[in-house]
Amino acid sequence: MSEKKIGPGRPPKSKPAERVMCIWCTEMKETLMFILPTQHGKREFCSAACLAGFRAAYSKGACATCDNVLRGAPIRLEMATQSKEFCSTECLAKFQNREQQRSTGSAPLMPPNLVSSTNSENHVETLAKKNAVKFPSGPPRVSPEGSHDFSQNWETYMEECVAQPAPVHYFRQHINPPPNEFKPGMKLEAIDPRNTTSTCIATVIGSLGPRLKLRLDGSDNSNDFWRLVDSDEISYIGNCKEKGGMLQPPLGFRKNASFWPVFLHKTLNGAEMASKKCFKPSPPPPKGNYFRVGMKLEAVDLKNPHLICVATIGEIKGESIHVTFDGWRGAFDYWTSFDCRDIFPVGW
Repeated sequence: MSEKKIGPGRPPKSKPAERVMCIWCTEMKETLMFILPTQHGKREFCSAACLAGFRAAYSKGACATCDNVLRGAPIRLEMATQSKEFCSTECLAKFQNREQQRSTGSAPLMPPNLVSSTNSENHVETLAKKNAVKFPSGPPRVSPEGSHDFSQNWETYMEECVAQPAPVHYFRQHINPPPNEFKPGMKLEAIDPRNTTSTCIATVIGSLGPRLKLRLDGSDNSNDFWRLVDSDEISYIGNCKEKGGMLQPPLGFRKNASFWPVFLHKTLNGAEMASKKCFKPSPPPPKGNYFRVGMKLEAVDLKNPHLICVATIGEIKGESIHVTFDGWRGAFDYWTSFDCRDIFPVGW
């Protein structure tokens, strides 16, 4: 029997080529065949279509700081002789910092979203402070360093950003947050946020400061929502009837609609009702929209409504303001009315 020859074996695998990202479609490719020179360096693309798309967008305007294409609503800064547009509040802060340095000859300030290693050990301690707030939570892959916890107080942060806070009287909020006397399990009346013509029974699930987490009875936890204790969208049990109205089942009521009267009776029978003193009067709305682009504020992250986050006024249109979250490029931004109850003064 002949001996089987053993070959030299499988050759080692070659190291895979490093992949690079197309600046327009963001897909990872082994090679990028198209290049466009710009004032801030070259831009590389995987196809002629991506190059053409970028060039068309670039011709309409680019960020005054990083020269990136402006996608979505840009942040505008009105100056004496011209206006500048930016892709993020971070770039706006860098521009203002640079301009201040030119005019005063002072040293550049540390970018607001960077936290030095010497400060990292104090994160837990500073979060316990009254003025500690958070950036919006989101995919870790796009989180700027230090974005999960806002570890600096507002005064220091605004000095670094060279920014001004929006004055207290610009907001529809009391100067001091009202006390929260609600307890979990209490029943109250609330307007259904998904059907604002209906007043429903709600239960207090939790609270954070002057805010309540509510769940409509007959609904599930996927539709929980938050309200301030001085919101005009909540009231004591019986208020709807006193005004000639009738309590309605929430949108998506899990039982047959004909079962609602029986369900309502069982829900309220023996339940703890929130007393009238728990409900605080709503503050009057401001007389007009006095916000200006670049002003700092605190705002509810609508995608994570338990968070109140660091924000900046990005744009203004009539009675609407564009709320942009510091450290992000549009993923969490939203338009809202100037008298919205989800925005707050700095330090509120």
